[in-house]
Amino acid sequence: MQLSSLLDLSSRLAESDSEERIVNAAVLSVMGKLKILRACVLQPDGGRFFVTHAKGMAPARFGHVECEELRFASPDDETRELYAAGIRWLVPLVVHGQVASILCFGPTLDGSDNSDDVITYMRLVRSITTTALHNAQMVRSLLATTQELQRQNLLVTTLFESARDFSGMTDVDSILRTLSYRLMGQLMLSCYAMYVREPINGRTVVVNRQEASALEALAPHAVVWRTVMLTEDISDDGVRTA
Repeated sequence: MQLSSLLDLSSRLAESDSEERIVNAAVLSVMGKLKILRACVLQPDGGRFFVTHAKGMAPARFGHVECEELRFASPDDETRELYAAGIRWLVPLVVHGQVASILCFGPTLDGSDNSDDVITYMRLVRSITTTALHNAQMVRSLLATTQELQRQNLLVTTLFESARDFSGMTDVDSILRTLSYRLMGQLMLSCYAMYVREPINGRTVVVNRQEASALEALAPHAVVWRTVMLTEDISDDGVRTA
């Protein structure tokens, strides 16, 4: 029965890339298997732990807990608060050398907490859940890397397409207007204005989209800017402040 329960748990955890669902599934599986009425998950937070996934107990915060191996809560050390809250088992999930979560369980209904079978079962649950958490983090990291590469590829493709569009243009006004469309589309801008140092057809503001005219007050200072700047970095006299 233990082997069947562990295989089922491993299968369910392998299907998820969410740490929340993984630890919740592990807690529910152990509670059902060992007939435990009280459990929670401790998440580290600046040297303290806050309770999530509370089952049969109220959310709370606890002080620092030294727990990197499977252990029991005790009334005589830093786990006394957990012990008073009805917790007996502490099952730390260590990923990349850091305690990611601590699964906490109350006593079993049949009083078999100290049996070799239960201890072995808890150790295997810990191993399976830790592996699932590690895999979930790896999957998220790979997805993030893939999305960043796709974003960079899209940016490069857009730049090549822009260069192709510009290569056939000879009119400065058309080039600047096409550039504005490209920038607004690529950066998803709704308010946009373009200033030129040398007036084109008597205008210094060549493109003005979505009521960006309020920016025209910056035109006297725009001619001295040489790098990308945020408006909050510009003082009233047009000088960079940061």
